[in-house]
Amino acid sequence: MFDLITRNHLEIPIAKIFKLADIREAHDYVMVSRELGQVISDND
Repeated sequence: MFDLITRNHLEIPIAKIFKLADIREAHDYVMVSRELGQVISDND
């Protein structure tokens, strides 16, 4: 799979980015959201 990503044959949409401090909100979002894409937690 990583080979496909690096060769630009596969795109992974990002639905939303949350700060690590907002991990509870991120979890709630994942549980109720029907949006296509991955949710990312950023510790920056």
